[in-house]
Amino acid sequence: MPDMDPHGAGPAIQTLLMRQDEHRSSLLWDVHLEGKEVPGVLTCRHRDKGLLEGRVDGLDPRIVAYITDAGLDGLLRVPNMDIDHALITALVERWRPETHSFHLPHGEMTITLQDMEVIMGVPIDGLPLVECIPSTGSWRDVCLRLLGYIPPDRELGRKKNTGVLEGASIKAKWLEDRFSNPLSVDAPEALVQKYARFYIVELLSGTLFMDKSGERISIRYLQFFDPIINGKKYSWGSAALSWLYRHLCKASEKTAKQIGGALLLVQL
Repeated sequence: MPDMDPHGAGPAIQTLLMRQDEHRSSLLWDVHLEGKEVPGVLTCRHRDKGLLEGRVDGLDPRIVAYITDAGLDGLLRVPNMDIDHALITALVERWRPETHSFHLPHGEMTITLQDMEVIMGVPIDGLPLVECIPSTGSWRDVCLRLLGYIPPDRELGRKKNTGVLEGASIKAKWLEDRFSNPLSVDAPEALVQKYARFYIVELLSGTLFMDKSGERISIRYLQFFDPIINGKKYSWGSAALSWLYRHLCKASEKTAKQIGGALLLVQL
């Protein structure tokens, strides 16, 4: 990169990297000049707990069949690994929102759709994902119709900030408790489909579209699985990559403290 000073830190000529003053790396390079503290390690949001931990290998074949019909069986083969927060932070410090790429000593690199398809096992061809507000009813009605449960307004014994469902965001622990029991041998097909939708939402929210809430997952993805086979029509990889780029860009700002998105893909 011709604009980089090989003997010093940071861009020498900011004709392309115009956001350097707001970039996280400026606190590292200019800390001795500004008298500010060096930024700490980012908190990486990654759901490595819950029903998916230790349960995927033994998942009911009836549920796996529906996940396969949705075109998302590749997510079942993604390894369950601990996220290296320091490594992710070091990469974010080299991520440039101007170019959507990592600026490294040997040149620029980025995460591509091919990486999303090969490593995460999700389709990159198909229709774009465009969120729609439920045409009839609310997200609570969608939850009842496709998962079989109505989230309560408040959890008993709790005080403020205890809404189980806020918009399309639902408390993961509450939802997991509803599906903690294994399917019975004679479970009706409608119930099997509800279990499959639950696991699909867990996979998408915890692997591809992790946000910064930590304890909540989104049920907005349910609208793309009615019926379940409809999920195969969409380019999940494109949406997940866009979501990851957004989180990398936001995390590269000076004030950022945490990051979401498909961080396992960044690490791999």
